[in-house]
Amino acid sequence: MLIIGDVLAVVASLIGICVSLWATLVGTALLFSARSDRARLVAENSPWRSFGVGVGVALTIGVLSAILLANPAPLGRLLGFLGAGALCSWVALGAAGVASLLADRLQARDRDITPVAALSRAAAIIVTACLVPFFGWFFVAPILVLVFLGAGTQSVLGRERRARTVPEAASSGPSAA
Repeated sequence: MLIIGDVLAVVASLIGICVSLWATLVGTALLFSARSDRARLVAENSPWRSFGVGVGVALTIGVLSAILLANPAPLGRLLGFLGAGALCSWVALGAAGVASLLADRLQARDRDITPVAALSRAAAIIVTACLVPFFGWFFVAPILVLVFLGAGTQSVLGRERRARTVPEAASSGPSAA
């Protein structure tokens, strides 16, 4: 039998988790704007690649971290916590990138909204989309977390692709001087 205190504790916990996730998305996007912009570009230009990288990273580093966390040795646990912390930070960066992408799309539809308000609303949309019973819990949230992980990982560990420029002296041929 459920007591009203138990129900209120669960509801308060859900509200606290949602507010914390929302604040993490907004704070990460504002504090680490260069990395979250890279994650945004990665998620926007290649979402399936981000999903694939997220699955690969979750299966390798995630499983390895879980194994190390179960290890009774202090060094093993430390390495497990470091791996889990890296995964969480990459997910936060990827989520901030996707939130800034959604914020730009919201701003394109409503010109009167400020950038911070658009980012705040975008983060709220992402968090509440994952709260939809069953569909959000078991379909939307896992897929989004894997896309976030892939985009965040690529923004941190991926090479920055730069356009090749040919030096002017090399392209003009030997000089006649």
